[in-house]
Amino acid sequence: MNLTRKQQKILAITLCFLSDLTLMAWLYFMATNYNNYGTIAAKSIDSPDFQIQLYKILLQSLTFFLLVFILAQTIVYALAIKNFKAAFLYLKFFSVAGFAAFFFITVMHSGFGLLPMIIYVFGYYVFSKLFKESSAAVQK
Repeated sequence: MNLTRKQQKILAITLCFLSDLTLMAWLYFMATNYNNYGTIAAKSIDSPDFQIQLYKILLQSLTFFLLVFILAQTIVYALAIKNFKAAFLYLKFFSVAGFAAFFFITVMHSGFGLLPMIIYVFGYYVFSKLFKESSAAVQK
């Protein structure tokens, strides 16, 4: 099955966006595990009420950060669809960072990060190719 460049770009963007959502879900799951937080916080904070208040602030901050992150990623993916060279460069580097993050998750915690890791490698390949093409088009 041969895909056109446009289909490759849309497939890479869609899969990388889904991998971003997977990363966000994993981060949220790890942060919302109160047992992990309670173990860490009990060592330095004596008051259970204060621990709960800090936990709520942590969750609010994390939720806000993840929403800003997905909004920024959505904007970058939209710019990539419009063939902005800087968006391809950013996505190329972000694919490497995503690969590294999921490699760490796979090695340290579980094997569920293996599929997103492969998706980021595919994204890196496609975004690198598109970046080279857009750079060559500008030079002509």
